[in-house]
Amino acid sequence: MRVGNNGTSEKNIGRRHNGLRRSNEQERLGEPGSYSTRTRNGTIRSVAANSTRTDSFGTGNAERDTDPGKILRRLQILRQQYLAYVDAEQHRLEAQIEDNKKRKATFLDLSKELEQEIYGLITEQENQDNNGHK
Repeated sequence: MRVGNNGTSEKNIGRRHNGLRRSNEQERLGEPGSYSTRTRNGTIRSVAANSTRTDSFGTGNAERDTDPGKILRRLQILRQQYLAYVDAEQHRLEAQIEDNKKRKATFLDLSKELEQEIYGLITEQENQDNNGHK
């Protein structure tokens, strides 16, 4: 049982609506919705209130910004932002490499010290075994 548009209850049998269609329902999938219109040449365009028509940098649509000065400025901004990102990433990676080199050197030094201690213990044990068997 469901409530219809006029407030009365309607009984649905099964999953179908017995051929009933709401007036604002689309005929089939893939057609423009209520937030779309067809232009004179047949293309579909959105007319939704939240359609900003901006690119990822927040600048306007390329169709409107065809002035060479504006395009050049957008290119300069794009270049500046990209190079700033790449330079920051490069510095971060270089710092990480230096940190890794220091950690590696510390590890190698400590492992050599431990190795020497182990050799010293082995030699000491062998000397004790040889002195005890004589």
